[in-house]
Amino acid sequence: MENEMNPQQAVIEAARCLSCYDPPCVDACPVHVDVPRFIGRVKSGDFRGAVDTLWKNLPFPDTCAFVCPHLKLCEEACCIKDFSEPINIGALQHFVATLEIPIEEGSEKRSGKRIAIIGSGPAGLTAGKDLMMKGYRVTIFEAESTLGGFLTCGIPSYRLPREAVNKEIKSLRGLTIQTGKHIGRVNDLKKGFDAVLIAIGSHESVSLDIPGEEREGVIKGIDFIKNFNSGTIKSLLGKKVAVIGGGDVALDAARCALRLSADRTYLIYRRSFDEMPAYRLEVEDAKKEGVWFLILTMPVRITGDKGWVKSLECIKTRLGEPDESGRRRPIPIPESRFEIEVDVVIEAIGQKVDRSFLLKNPDIECSGGIIKVDEHLMTSNRGFFAAGDAVNGGSTVVQSIADGKRAAAEIDKFLGEERS
Repeated sequence: MENEMNPQQAVIEAARCLSCYDPPCVDACPVHVDVPRFIGRVKSGDFRGAVDTLWKNLPFPDTCAFVCPHLKLCEEACCIKDFSEPINIGALQHFVATLEIPIEEGSEKRSGKRIAIIGSGPAGLTAGKDLMMKGYRVTIFEAESTLGGFLTCGIPSYRLPREAVNKEIKSLRGLTIQTGKHIGRVNDLKKGFDAVLIAIGSHESVSLDIPGEEREGVIKGIDFIKNFNSGTIKSLLGKKVAVIGGGDVALDAARCALRLSADRTYLIYRRSFDEMPAYRLEVEDAKKEGVWFLILTMPVRITGDKGWVKSLECIKTRLGEPDESGRRRPIPIPESRFEIEVDVVIEAIGQKVDRSFLLKNPDIECSGGIIKVDEHLMTSNRGFFAAGDAVNGGSTVVQSIADGKRAAAEIDKFLGEERS
């Protein structure tokens, strides 16, 4: 991680904090970490107190230190940035998180209620930890052989070291974990559990839906990154790669392609840099590494030779009025088509819930490939809740953690009402 700190550097950086009375950094954090408190503990040399403060709200502090968009959240809100550089909260968080991990075994006051959580990504594990601390008996079902969900399969290890994730996951003791356990119909869990949380993530890529998409050499972004992380893919089918999309998955896919020795990697995005949802630092890093950005550009056709990708036909766009996403709508410019030679096309325009899950659970209402929930995160099936990427289609790790905490609170409230 950049800006690694030793204890002396951490104390000096922490001393810059103004300890605001009404700290905006706390409101800017989706999990509302008490930033001034943990920084204040560092400032005074009370590192153990800093650890306890950080872990109180955040079950994956070091993971978040690596991948959280601090510059868009807490550091953007930092009051000192009006006349100096904002406090390097991310580096301080990393420093504190690596000192020591408190072991939390859960509440001694055990509830008779049992809760099932499907999925062990950041939302599922966070909810499990919070519910365990409230005294519930929690079982997490994970279809894969390892825990972590998107943390371990969807984020490249050069951005998020596996040892950091694994260390923090191992600290969540007291949970019953079943890996390699695929839950098809969620209703099968009704008999053994009082509530169920669906936190399966959104691991199926949205298709471009353009001619030529069926050709060899067209890869889904999520699948590409999973194979990169597992080491299944060690080289590319060709040396010219086009990645379609403007989010974090697209940026990760482009940078992974470079690490697989691609000669030329294009990132094609139909809007401008201002509308690009990817974290700005990741965009800058991708530029430095050699990714070619083709913005205000929309793919319209994939051409090929004998079934293999040969080129990508695109059209230039201009921005019109905002659409339902709040971003300006891309409008194709007539007679602006052009073609680029590519060997591989990676689709990374969005994610949705695995369609096999949706087909097996028709009583869980969905829309646009994501699960619909009410204001309490309950699905259309009473007692079944959903949170994380399965509900919002993909967001930051810290937002998924916040979703998991909220789900735990809503389940606790629901079971409390059931008892009364």
